[in-house]
Amino acid sequence: MEISASLPIAGDERPQSLHVARAERMAWLVRLRWAALASVLAGAVAAPWLGITEIDHPVLFGALAAGVAFNGWILWGLRRHPEKVGEPLLHALPDFGALTLVLWSTGGVDNPFVSLFFVHVLLVSVLSGRRSGLLACAVALFCAAFLSFADLYEPLRLSSYTPDPRWVSPLQSLAFVVTLLASAWVADRAATELSLRRREAEAARRALRRDAEILLAALDRLEVGVEILQPDGTPSFRNRHLLERRDFRTDCPRDSQTCETINGGCPVEEARQGRTGTCRFAVMDRGGRERVIELLSFPLSEARPAPVLRLHLDRTENVLAERKLLFAERLASLGRTVQAVAHELNTPLATIQTLAADMRAALQGAPPEAEALARDLDESALVILDEMRRCREITQGLLGGRDQLSGNSSQGPTVAGDAIRRAATLVFGTGVARSRLEVAPELAALSVAMAHDALVQVFVNLLQNAADVIEGKPAGKVRVGVLPAAPGLVRLFVDDDGPGLSPGTRDRVFEAFYTTKPPGKGTGLGLYTARSLVREAGGSLDLADAPGGGARALLDLPAGGTTS
Repeated sequence: MEISASLPIAGDERPQSLHVARAERMAWLVRLRWAALASVLAGAVAAPWLGITEIDHPVLFGALAAGVAFNGWILWGLRRHPEKVGEPLLHALPDFGALTLVLWSTGGVDNPFVSLFFVHVLLVSVLSGRRSGLLACAVALFCAAFLSFADLYEPLRLSSYTPDPRWVSPLQSLAFVVTLLASAWVADRAATELSLRRREAEAARRALRRDAEILLAALDRLEVGVEILQPDGTPSFRNRHLLERRDFRTDCPRDSQTCETINGGCPVEEARQGRTGTCRFAVMDRGGRERVIELLSFPLSEARPAPVLRLHLDRTENVLAERKLLFAERLASLGRTVQAVAHELNTPLATIQTLAADMRAALQGAPPEAEALARDLDESALVILDEMRRCREITQGLLGGRDQLSGNSSQGPTVAGDAIRRAATLVFGTGVARSRLEVAPELAALSVAMAHDALVQVFVNLLQNAADVIEGKPAGKVRVGVLPAAPGLVRLFVDDDGPGLSPGTRDRVFEAFYTTKPPGKGTGLGLYTARSLVREAGGSLDLADAPGGGARALLDLPAGGTTS
């Protein structure tokens, strides 16, 4: 697996060893320069005994003084800041100048020690590589050309090489031997440098391998899914946590509506282009539960496209906590609003109740030809009075601070058919819309252990939802029936011919304030209230797919005894 070179290395050993190696090279150059300066000084002292008298001593000793000052400055810098070491070529340029001045003041190109230029070029090549060696070669040629020109142009000639004839051959041999020994010494140093660099490279590879193993081991133990993708998108690493979470897919659904991009684009593509990408999406695990995954993507190099590091964070618990907090805040606000509304409703409810009672009294004296109409109106007035009673009980309970979803749901028994008929009247009315509802005949004598008002409220919510989803389908139907159930239970169902529920919606429809209806048409409390009432009565309410398409609400309730 390839890891970006910008990752930190444990202990920072490699940069430190590199600084030490460079400092050692510079110290070696300083010692070599001291030896060269000492040799020049010894040659200047021995020149009169060798018959070399035409020497420009001011230039010669000026070059020596400059060399001593430069070498002392380098040595002082190494002791104070060993990590700040320049390129060997920059250090060699003054050496080229000093050698040129020494040769210029001691005979120019006729001096056999002109071959020492070769040693300087070899030295720079060993320490800095081929490119610096070529530049050093160009500098040496320039210096040699200057010495040749100075020898030909009389005003620039400072000295001449005229040794005693007896010393010509020995001096040439000495220059050859010095050049040979210096070259051999540099070559030996080159071999040492090569071995050092080889050891450094091997140490760097071992350090990189060790750091990679430490990093991968740490990533493997994280309780977060970690994945490294190559530029072509193929995974090169997945940690244990990600491999173990195979009960649900953690890949970004890209263009799916469940993907909530935070930075605007696909996180993987953002990271491949060098930008951090983030998105959040919902997936279903094998148990049918919704999981919220947040995907963070980071580029691992400057290349385009870049390898990508992806972090898969399971944010389900965080989202649930956020929803619970929001739910609590909404409930608190709703409670204050409902109490105020309940107080204001008491007066109009009392007025409606009085008028409904007056209407029933007036219908008692209706003429025989209006008997059918009077009977329908009397039935409607009874419904109004009964619903008014329920409203008064609810408002009084709200004003008294009583929980309307608990404490009175488990009473009974109640005939399921009566509760369904009352709920159908409230939802579909008594007109043509009532024909869209089909109720199984066996429900007419089926009783359940649940309070009548609570069961009516449950079916009002279920039938209202079913009526809403078939509103745009003229041939759509709502069916209510009974299914086989475990002993002691009654299983009822409410089917519709709507589009059904998406996987992401099915897990959330029972949450308070969650609704799929447009603004102003739903509060998100219907199914939440229905399930709360059913649970209070000892039953359960779930959603499933209807056999012929659409949604099915499954209602399990304790069986009732004999109704009064």
